[in-house]
This record gives sequence, C-alpha cells and structure tokens, in this order.
Amino acid sequence: MAAAFPDCLFPSPHVSGPPPEAFLGTSNDADALDVNLRYLQVFVSVSATGGVSQASRMMFRAQSAMTRSIKGLEQQLNGELFERSSTGMRLTAIGKCVLARAERVIRHLENAISECAGQKSKKTTSGERALVPACLLNARRLEALVLLEKTRHMPTAARALGITQPAVSAAMAVLQAGTGYKLFERSAHGLSPTREGRALTHHCAQALNELKKIRDDISAYRGALRGHVVVGALPLGRSSILPGAIAALLEKHPGIRVTTDESCYRSLATSLRMGDVDFILGALRDVPDEDMHAEGLFKERMSLMVRSDHPLACHDALDLSDLFRFRWILPRGDSPARKLVDAAFHQRNLVAPSPTVETADLAIIRGLLLGSDAIAAVSDRQLDHEITQGDVVKLHIGLAETERWIGLLRRKSSNPSPAARALMEEIKRISRLDESAIAAKQALNKRLRMEQST
Repeated sequence: MAAAFPDCLFPSPHVSGPPPEAFLGTSNDADALDVNLRYLQVFVSVSATGGVSQASRMMFRAQSAMTRSIKGLEQQLNGELFERSSTGMRLTAIGKCVLARAERVIRHLENAISECAGQKSKKTTSGERALVPACLLNARRLEALVLLEKTRHMPTAARALGITQPAVSAAMAVLQAGTGYKLFERSAHGLSPTREGRALTHHCAQALNELKKIRDDISAYRGALRGHVVVGALPLGRSSILPGAIAALLEKHPGIRVTTDESCYRSLATSLRMGDVDFILGALRDVPDEDMHAEGLFKERMSLMVRSDHPLACHDALDLSDLFRFRWILPRGDSPARKLVDAAFHQRNLVAPSPTVETADLAIIRGLLLGSDAIAAVSDRQLDHEITQGDVVKLHIGLAETERWIGLLRRKSSNPSPAARALMEEIKRISRLDESAIAAKQALNKRLRMEQST
C-alpha cells in the first residue's frame, strides 16, 4: 500500500494554508490528543520488527529519524517503551500496555484508506503492515474532519475547535490531496460527505477515540484509574442503577469523569460504532446487531402507573378495557417498549390505546401523572422514588407480555478503557444488589398480604 501513496507521505506542497503545527485547536480532550501519531506509527513498526534497522527499511526512513520518534513518544508518555540491547529492542511493561492500544489506532487508519478504495477492512500482520499516509498522521486534522462531518458546517466546526475557518478548510484540502479522494460536496443545504468521506470519518473517529485512551491505560497500569467515560443512557437504565454506579465509581476513583448521553437508541448505536460512546445501558433489543455484544443484567416489565388519588388507584379488580376513558402517556411509537405495550392489548383482543403524549422523559411523565388523571406505561424502577413516597401507585393489572432484558451493549470489537470497564463492573454490582432488594421487598409484600387475608 505504501507504493500507492508516493506523494502522500508528506502533505502536498501545493496545498495552501497553515502548516500542521499551526493546526492546534482546543477541545475537551486536548491533553489526550497530544500523542504524536507519526511517533505512534514508528513505535508499532519497531515493536513488530524487533529493531529500528528493519523497521526503518520497511518505512523508508532513516534510522536516526526512527530513533528520535521513539524517544519523542517516550517523552510524551513519560515512560520507557523499549529495553535496548545488542540483540534488539524488547518492549517494557509500559510498552506492552501502549502497544495494545496503538495497534488499534494504526489499524483504524489503515482501514480508513482501504474502505475509501472500496476494499474490505481486514486485520493485518506485522509482515504485511501498510504505511498510513502522512496526511492522516495529525490528530488535530482528523479531529477537524470528524467535527465537520458531524456539523456539516465549517464555521461551526471551526468554533468547536477554537481555530479559524480557513484553518479547517486547509486541513480538508490536505486530507483530500493526500488521500486522493473528494471528501465533501457542497449544496444549497450545506456540506455533505461523499462515500469516501463517510468511510474515512468513521475510522478516523474510532482511531481518535482509541488514541485518547492511551494515557488512561498507562495510568491504570500504574495503579490510578482516570479518564473520560461516555455512557449511552436509555430510559430503563438511567433512573436508579446508573446514578448509583457512577456515585460508587467516583467515590473509589475521583480522577474519572463521566458523561451521559440520553439520545434515542438509533443515535446512541451510531455513536457506539464511532467510538464516541463507550457502552449503552438500557433495554436490550431482541436481536442485537451482529457487531454488538449484549449482556443482560436483569429482566423488567412495564406497569401502568397513576397518581395516588386517581379514580382507579383503589380498585383491585381491573381489566385493560376499563382504562380507555382516560388519557394515556406511552413510549414513542417506534420504540420496543411501545410495541410491547401494544402487543399486550392485542393479545387480549383489544385495540391499543391512542396516546395523548408520547415521551420517555421521566420529568414529563412524572409531571403529567401528578397533575392529571392520565395513565402511564413505564417500568417500576423508573418511578421507584415516587412509588416509595406514595405519590404514584401501580394499577393492579399484570403486563407479563412486556418483560424484557435490561443490560449493557457494546461493540464486539471494542477494547473499553479501564475506567469504562470499572463503571460497567459497578453497574453489574448495583444491579445484583437492586435485584436482591426487589426480591426481598416482594417477599415482604407477599407476607403482609397473606397476614391481612388471615
């Protein structure tokens, strides 16, 4: 592949704009992106060949330049990556820690070029490792590409990066000249990525997200968990389990920062594939996508909730047909939860209710329940606090057909950061405790009912 990019090993001289060192925007992950991708490519090559001499021949670079790259990377990461001897170079413990993540970074950049060329991505061995064109070995430039693809608006991307619009335009010109592909097209509606632009952006986003984890891996090896975890939080996971897990994690590891994304499932799944989200917590799909790994934590079913002084609150014998005269608050029409609720009515030969409000927002559901005679179909856990406080009650109608698994979803090919793994473990622990508490509560309620009946 190296021969296919003879003019791409350095940015094309005819491309106008600021030099690469001027392209230094700021972002929330600025510190994590200061690892030099050129150094990283040299490091991966030297570790694969076992020495600078063979790696320099493979990369068509002078041994002195290779040695400087290794030393530069060691300075950036504040640790020795190799043990030097007369027989070659052996990875240190920190070097092995870095290599696992570095190989993923370089592989994504290799696959970016392969997919642009219409070739299928594949895993490469050390002997067939291809050179990544130099236009892709600039993290700030790749960050500009990813932001531009997301915003489809150059001024917005420039503001997000803290740089000028001409700097973003120049970065795109370098990428287009270096790869040989047109990445964006202009229209009356703004910028639109081409097929090659989408393929390049997808893998560059994943490469950047892997790059951000390198320092976190080293920190974890040294005994201190740190880093940024992004959780896709679906409604059935974020009400009780996730807050408890985050609180427990931060108590143990205050150096970790957590961000939750409450977007819809489709948006979260896209972010998960790009590496922008570490994992998703919520209701699992019946058939997960082939590239996803689903881990069920517990089963949950929907319940019908009303305010405590609702006309139906004290009725013990109710049927779904008794509820049609009231307004309904239901999940969105395209959600699995809504399909389960509708199916529960259909199995009783009833027409599913037409909702007055479609929402998954707990604040809206809570407000509507407490301020009206509406009925909401939600999970017990979502309104557990309101039930405990006596503000909301569950109608005595079973919806066994709505039971589904709540759990974790992540990419099969992902390698979560130590901080993300720690949060997933806390979620599992809290889920087990929560299940035990619910079982104890159900046993107590059953005993009380039996005592009252006698």
